[in-house]
Amino acid sequence: MFSFKDEKQKILVLAVVALIILIVYFQFLLRHRVTSLVLVSSQVTQTFKKLNQAKEDIANVPKFKRRIKELKGKISFYEKNIPAQKEIPVLLGELSRFAKDTKVKISAITPPGKTEKVSEEPYFEVPIHIKARAKYHNLGFFINKLETADRFMKISDIKIQTNSATPGLHNIQLIISAYYLPESKKKESE
Repeated sequence: MFSFKDEKQKILVLAVVALIILIVYFQFLLRHRVTSLVLVSSQVTQTFKKLNQAKEDIANVPKFKRRIKELKGKISFYEKNIPAQKEIPVLLGELSRFAKDTKVKISAITPPGKTEKVSEEPYFEVPIHIKARAKYHNLGFFINKLETADRFMKISDIKIQTNSATPGLHNIQLIISAYYLPESKKKESE
C-alpha cells in the first residue's frame, strides 16, 4: 500500500482528500441548495415589494375613494350637460333664443341630417349649420352665449363676410357642433 515517510506527507494527503471531498460535496449536494436559496431569496424580495405596494394601496384607500367620488361627480356633470338625442329640438330652440337675445338675425338653421359617432366615445356629434346676419360685436355676444351655455357645443367653422348693401351687418355662416348621448347610454346613467 502507501507508505508515508513523514508526518507532513500524511497531513498533505489528508488535506487534499478533504478538499476533494468538499468539492464533490459542494458540486453534487450544496450547489442545488445554493441555487434554490438564491431563487427563494429573489422571490422573497419580490413578495416584500408586493407587500409594501399593498400597504401603500391600503393607506391610500381613503384617497382612492375621494377620487372615485370626484370622478362620479364629473361623470354625472357631463352626462347632464350632454343631452339625449330627443333633446335636439330643445337645443335648436335654445340657439334661436341666444340669437334673439344678442340681436343676431338667423336666416337659416339646418338641423342635423346625419350624426357622427366620435371615435370610441359614447356620444355622438351633431353639426348644426347656421346662416345669419349680425353686427360684429353682436356675433361676439352670441358666441359668448354658446361658450357659457349649460350644454357642450363648439364652433367648428365660421365665415364672416361684409355686405355692401348694409355695411354694419355681416353675413355669417357657422357650424355649431353639439353632442348627445344615445338613449341607451342616457338610461344606463340614470
